[in-house]
Amino acid sequence: MYICQSPTGTVIFSIHVDNIFSAVSSLEENDRFYNLLKLRWDISELGLAKLTLGIAISRDRPSHTISLSQSTFIDCVIERFSQTDAHPCDTPMVAGLQLCHPDPSIPPSSEVSNWMDRTPYCTLVGSLNYIIVATRPDITFAVSHLATFLDCYHPEH
Repeated sequence: MYICQSPTGTVIFSIHVDNIFSAVSSLEENDRFYNLLKLRWDISELGLAKLTLGIAISRDRPSHTISLSQSTFIDCVIERFSQTDAHPCDTPMVAGLQLCHPDPSIPPSSEVSNWMDRTPYCTLVGSLNYIIVATRPDITFAVSHLATFLDCYHPEH
């Protein structure tokens, strides 16, 4: 993220690979910023951002709001981890749930071991981590708690 302040206004912008996303204090400042870029590089202006890194962006100018959503990515995670029959709930984790680390001196049963081999737990927690960082801070505690079991997860996790 970069901030460019001038007497005529402010531009906040980020660069990802070959894309620039900017937020400006005025349309005139936006034009000035892009004209400066055009002096050095060949660029294309693609208009208002609608999607970046799997995050949908929508704006409501009358109410001065911008909304971010990862519903498409979340739907893919739900599908990938066979949770299409799961039901939404009000809390991201069962209240009072006490998960514990299994005793490393006791090997897991063959049933649990087979389950662990076919369950991409780390990938699931990583996917959830991307979701919490981008758009869903409300599930941070639950995902962080599950992340403490990356090396010793069982079906209850």
